[in-house]
Order: sequence, then structure tokens, then C-alpha cells
Amino acid sequence: MAPGIGHRRLRPARFKLERYTQHDLAAIPPPEPSVPPSDSTRPPADGGNLVSRLPPELTTTILLYLDLNSLLTLRLINTLYRTLIDSLHPYTLLKQHAPHTLRILHKVQLASHFPLHQLYSEFRHPHCRACGAFGPLVFLPTLTRCCHRCLWTRARFQVARIGFLVDHLVDQFPGDLAPEELEALVALLKQLPTVHVFPGAYGRDPLHFDIIDEPIGLVSIAEAEKATVKWLGTHERFRESIASLKAPRLGQGQSQSQGQGQGQDQDQGRTESSINIPRLMEIYEMARSRWMGTGATDLPYWDAQRQMAESGIYCSPCALQREYENRYEQDEGMGEEGQGDTLIWDGDDGTDARNTTGPRVDNAAFYMGDICRHFEECELLRKGYVFGMKDGMTRGIGNGPDFWINADGCIVYDRD
Repeated sequence: MAPGIGHRRLRPARFKLERYTQHDLAAIPPPEPSVPPSDSTRPPADGGNLVSRLPPELTTTILLYLDLNSLLTLRLINTLYRTLIDSLHPYTLLKQHAPHTLRILHKVQLASHFPLHQLYSEFRHPHCRACGAFGPLVFLPTLTRCCHRCLWTRARFQVARIGFLVDHLVDQFPGDLAPEELEALVALLKQLPTVHVFPGAYGRDPLHFDIIDEPIGLVSIAEAEKATVKWLGTHERFRESIASLKAPRLGQGQSQSQGQGQGQDQDQGRTESSINIPRLMEIYEMARSRWMGTGATDLPYWDAQRQMAESGIYCSPCALQREYENRYEQDEGMGEEGQGDTLIWDGDDGTDARNTTGPRVDNAAFYMGDICRHFEECELLRKGYVFGMKDGMTRGIGNGPDFWINADGCIVYDRD
């Protein structure tokens, strides 16, 4: 375990769903719950004497299985329900330590899709569900904790517009799709949890993705694939068709011929041989390049042992190096040998730490106790990073001030 210098981020990074955008969404209004029942149908103040008769454990379990919209509506019925919900420990912790996440769930209209216990489970789970690293984000279409790297590289965290998927999936079939078939496909996709994005880094702003001035809805491509496969046929046959892309052209033709002999009943949908697999893969790649890295927002981790919420700590030398590369490397170009010229400070021994395929270690968030392991291997830290060195270059992009972290994983000096 080695000491080092790190920082926290003051606000979410660009391209994530956030309040901090050029449209000044920091003042997102509080959610508007459903209208409570009128006085004629309102239950008595004691809840019809039903809630008071239930064991406390059962009452807590019932409340945990309600979604956020239902909880807010229930609070408005009477004082008893308000007291029950406000004293619910998971709900209280989330309101106190993850208010940004709660407000975003309401803003993108997903507050009625997921029960409270699922969000609380991710709140108390520190690791990315895909790779096991510390995950400071939550992927909204499935409410799954993830890290920056997986958000940009894993297929399970890709999103696309419903209209985009429908328009291009229709092209999968050689013949015209019957109106009732198209309606069934659209209905399947619209049942998926949909992130209704708002003005900001990728809502109505045409500067980033050339999106017209209208709200759009994003769904998980992986979940859309599951729904489409359910409509088309079995997942195994769908995967076999995709695997056939790797086979020689002759073998691919034979595979398609065999697929035609395995026709399904009409009530199960079309056969896998009618799917234009290359076109489907092209669609996924288009969606990857257009909306990759979106559909997520920040979710801190609640450490029950330390009784504190952790949003993630970032390595300051790595952040400085990446910003240097972003600013100067594109203009100056690469060296004749294809290697980077120099690091921003002396001591470059030719080590190639660059990776243009997505976020690197400077985008990797660490838990307080884990970042010291990174410091043991961080060459940039050993090459002479000075406390506060990144501030002149990274000021204004959301990075907070540097602080020292000792070998035990504790902050020993904080400039603030």
C-alpha cells in the first residue's frame, strides 16, 4: 500500500445525465406525485387500522417493494403513512446521500419502474456489476451499478432511441412488415424502461449528436434485443446467426440454408434466416458510436461500516496526463514511430500508457481503501507529480482540489 494524491469530482462528467448543464438544470423542480384520493375515498387517519395491525417487519418489506412514485403518493394520504415512510431507513439514507440520483430518476420518468429495495441494494453495493471495479455510476434503464470503463465498452450498457431501433429493425426483413407485426414490435420496445432525456449534454442540444429539438427516449439495447428475440424466436438461434458472421462466406450460406430448414411456426414470428444479421450488427455499431456512455448518472456508495457515502476518488496524476493528451496530442500528432512524444513532466521512459478506445485509468474511480493499491503501480505519480499540479489545467472540468492520502487509505491533508 502506497500513499498518493487524489481528488474528487465536483459534478458529474459530461455526457452523463446530470443537473449541471448549460441549460442550468440545477434547479430541477421536485417531483409531482399523483393526486391523493379525495376526502370521500381517503382512508381514516389510522389507515383503516390495517397498517397498525401488521408486524413492523412486514410493513417495512411492503414499503421496500414499492417504487418511488408510490411512496411519495402514499406519504400524502395521512400522517401515519408519512411517518412510516419518513422513518424507513433505506429511504432516509437515499434522500440524504443520493438526492441527485432520486431527482434524476423522477426527471427521466423511471421513478415508477423500480422498487425501492433495488435502488437501495445498488446504493450499498460498491462494485461494478460487470467487472467488479468500484462503480460510481448507475445505469438507469436497468438500475445497475457500473463503472466508467464498462459504461463505454460493455454491450450491456449501450442505449439507443426507440425510434432508431424500430426504424432499423424493420429493415431486417426482406418483405414489408405487416402493420400488426410492426405494432407488436413497437409495443414490446415501449414496455421497456425508457430514459426520457432532458435538455443538457445529450438531450435537445444539436451540438453533440445533431438531435432535433424534441424529447427523446433511450432504452437498453441489450433489453431491446431480448424483447426482439422473444418476438423473433429463440435466443440460441439468434446467436447462431450472429456467430455465422465469423464463418467463411460459403459456410455462412450453408448455415442460412440449414436455418431455413428449421422454420418456426407463424405464431412464433419469423425465422432467423429472415434476419439481416450484418445489418443488425451495423445498427448496434451505429448506436454504440452515437449514444455510447450515456444513460447513466451518479450513485454514491453507502459504506455501512464507516457510516459514510463515497462517490469515488480519482488519481490526480492520471487526470493531469489525460488532460494534457486531450489538449496537445491531437494538434501536435504522434511521433514518427507512432509513440507519444513526451509526458507533461520529465522522466518519460517510453512507456505507452495511452489507450484511445475509451476511458482509461484517469476515469477510474476508487474507493478510499483501494486507491492506495493503484498508487503502488502508478508510474505517473512516481515521476514527480506535485501537489496541486493538475489544477491549472483541469480547472473548470469538474475536478475538485487535491488531497493527500496516506498508505492506510485515509485523507491526511485536505486543502479545504
